[in-house]
Amino acid sequence: MRKGFTGRVVIDVVVRLDGRAYDIEVIEGTGRAEWDQALVDTFRNANYLPGYLNGQPVICKHRYSITFRKK
Repeated sequence: MRKGFTGRVVIDVVVRLDGRAYDIEVIEGTGRAEWDQALVDTFRNANYLPGYLNGQPVICKHRYSITFRKK
């Protein structure tokens, strides 16, 4: 994907209390369904730290913006 795409993607990820993603939404994609699905799969398989409020883990939403550039 890095060799064929230049631009920005934006992904929202909702993280459960156990640090696993359960809701992933492509806000700004690549324009190619297979690349966007690969991004979703990558974010789904990642490990996250949950948010904390008053010392307790809470469900939270993170927004990631990634810029791809050709070298």
